[in-house]
Amino acid sequence: MATNEGLVTIIAVLAVLVSVGLGSVSEGVSGSAVADISELSVKSISIQPQAYAGQTIRGTAIFSNTGGLSASFVQYKYEWINEYGNALFTTSDKLALIAGRDTDVTLKDVEGLPAGKYAVRITVDHLKEFSELDETNNVYETSVTVL
Repeated sequence: MATNEGLVTIIAVLAVLVSVGLGSVSEGVSGSAVADISELSVKSISIQPQAYAGQTIRGTAIFSNTGGLSASFVQYKYEWINEYGNALFTTSDKLALIAGRDTDVTLKDVEGLPAGKYAVRITVDHLKEFSELDETNNVYETSVTVL
């Protein structure tokens, strides 16, 4: 009888450990996570506070994957567009976006821009290589004045 009680105790402990382990996994994932799909977005762009004509301009962006499937080799496009609609700086790069996480990225330096007002735009998965439920959050745009 003691052996059966010991076995029941071990099984009960394992059940608790498994349920606690699963609970901690789900806590790190956004409430809108989708199990078998990547859900990519650009959450923000930050450009250095003072941007001056002809000087190097630095920035960062936060990308997110609220889906349940990690995504590798995700391309994004980074653009500086002047007030006339001309892209004076355009580049693209790749990154990995882990399911349920945000990723901070240091953007490529921008050099030699003339003074003026610019739209700074980042588009994640601009080639539409990943199936997503919401493609409308793949673009983030902000305005920057170069002095």
